[in-house]
Amino acid sequence: MPWISRMAYQAVCIPSSFGSCPTLSCHSGVAPALLRQRWLKLIPAGSIGASSASVENCWSCASQEVLHGGSSMGLRFETSAAAWDLELQWSLVVPTPQLEAAAVLSYDGASCRFCDVHEMTSSCLWKDMVGEKVEALRAVIATDCIFLLANSRKIDIYDFNGQWTGELLQSSEEVDLLRSTSDMFLADGQLILEQPTRLLLWDCTSQKQRGVIRPTPSWILGQEERLCPLQARPAGSSLALWAEEGGHSIQFWSIESLRLLTQWSPFTRLDQTLMTFGVSVGEQLLLAVDSAEMLHVACMESKGVVDLMAIPLFMEGGRSILPCSVAVRCGMLSFVEATGLEAHQRTLHVWRLASNGDILPVPRRCSFPFTTGGQAAVSVPKPILGHFVLLKTCSVIEGDDPYLSVAVFDAKQEVLLYHVATSAQDSTLFRRSHPLSDLILGFWVSGPSETRSLHLYNLAKPQVRQVALSSSEASIRSLPSSM
Repeated sequence: MPWISRMAYQAVCIPSSFGSCPTLSCHSGVAPALLRQRWLKLIPAGSIGASSASVENCWSCASQEVLHGGSSMGLRFETSAAAWDLELQWSLVVPTPQLEAAAVLSYDGASCRFCDVHEMTSSCLWKDMVGEKVEALRAVIATDCIFLLANSRKIDIYDFNGQWTGELLQSSEEVDLLRSTSDMFLADGQLILEQPTRLLLWDCTSQKQRGVIRPTPSWILGQEERLCPLQARPAGSSLALWAEEGGHSIQFWSIESLRLLTQWSPFTRLDQTLMTFGVSVGEQLLLAVDSAEMLHVACMESKGVVDLMAIPLFMEGGRSILPCSVAVRCGMLSFVEATGLEAHQRTLHVWRLASNGDILPVPRRCSFPFTTGGQAAVSVPKPILGHFVLLKTCSVIEGDDPYLSVAVFDAKQEVLLYHVATSAQDSTLFRRSHPLSDLILGFWVSGPSETRSLHLYNLAKPQVRQVALSSSEASIRSLPSSM
């Protein structure tokens, strides 16, 4: 099931540090401070840290909430094959500075709707009028607006009320933006469109296209490296670029000057290829995992990249990483060990590589065994504030909606804090989200008569909000919670 790996990839490829993320700058530090305060409140008073070995059976004893599907009212979409395309459909939470959900932007393959949680209304931003195939729409929640790519010639801009406010245009109409773009993200005040051989950049303030980055192949170990298709991610004030498959190096390009700054080639043999790459911006740490599951760690300095260490992720043979499960943030690395997507027995590994801004000579490690079900499942971890890990899992159930679960681990005390699970058609879990919405979980739960309702779960609040929206009527009610 290759689509499930691609869905996981969208979830892990996110800005690597809260402090460096452009979406936080407009709140002048208030929202990040509140976010840290809310996360620390998740720790039960007087809790005693458990050892890694004792965490294995903690699923049954953790504070848990199961959302039961089904509601007589829901945001009514016409049933179509697109509603089941988990690779292309998505939902994003639009947060407030108070870490509440202002709205949810949802695309089911047939239409893109803006669901206002407080006004209990929904409006259609885009609708498929042809129906020949499912389009790969993309959206980014910025500081005070939403960028929506739903057109081959432009990127539409909406405010947080769902009102259209402008558009980003190409300086010259060269390509079909919608069908040639593989990803869209924010970096240092710029909107970036990732395409197979280049990156397009727009300035979010002036709303003008700034230019194009076209990386040239490098000679690595005597051979020319193939750089198509490209992958790119924010790396502070630069962009990191590498080949999606079979790459041997990472290039770093200046966002300001659009010029190549430096290059990192951590491998010493041609049979070592790049599996995944990550950046912990606050610590200037670069991490690469190669095809032999060796972890390479380096530091970005003014004079260039300085290699720090290369260590195997597993000391014993016969162990492997789950595809697209490696994530690094705030000096903390997390990844899931499993023999494959069909494996039910899994282990979440957490490595602390830095503490209080200082790089540790030896990583501090802990692990959390867990289980999944269904035919296949993807598990994606997300380090938070160098303290917590948010583990998201999607299990494919034959003849039924996917089963989605979210677990919050305290990596310092080595305990599981919360576990939320439900069967749902779609969720806000597996797309690049706004960093202020980490505590807010959204699930589209199937209802009667081909409807579905939105369940919002705020980890910092002792209740579940079931939002039932339609074009003509709306209601809201609170469900009890054991948290």
